[in-house]
Amino acid sequence: MRHADTEIGGGAKCWSCRTPQYSLPVDTIRLTARPSGSSPGDGLAARVTIPLLAATGYGAFNLIYSGSGAGYLYTFVPLCGGIAAVIGFFIWFVMSSLPPKVSCWKNLLVLCGFLPYLYFVYAILFLGIYMLYRGIEQGGSIALLAGGLFWTIFQYRGIYLFGK
Repeated sequence: MRHADTEIGGGAKCWSCRTPQYSLPVDTIRLTARPSGSSPGDGLAARVTIPLLAATGYGAFNLIYSGSGAGYLYTFVPLCGGIAAVIGFFIWFVMSSLPPKVSCWKNLLVLCGFLPYLYFVYAILFLGIYMLYRGIEQGGSIALLAGGLFWTIFQYRGIYLFGK
């Protein structure tokens, strides 16, 4: 006796064998919501830019909150480095999608590709690992430990996606 022929209590078939009552043909469902002129790399660019902009926003918030920019590793480096990394990433993204014609542009492409990597490494090491260290040093500060863990995982995600 096959599984589909078995009935459970009073004539109803099991849940795994039921077919949905209301189903749409697959042809009527649009599987991609991508605009007509975009490429698959645009989604990757958006996913890489989000961690860059998050750390940039963190630097801007600290600059506004502190008022003077006294701790430049918490204010100016994340803000200016993030702006440079985003600009470098977009130059790298546009230049890498074009066919290479001039060899001097390849050097610019390599340099602009390193900016996001260096910024991600800064964010992982300073905003993440160092914040974890400070949280442990201050007797287990939950806010610093959570912040360090967040920045480490979030920026690692960005560098992982950029390397794809």
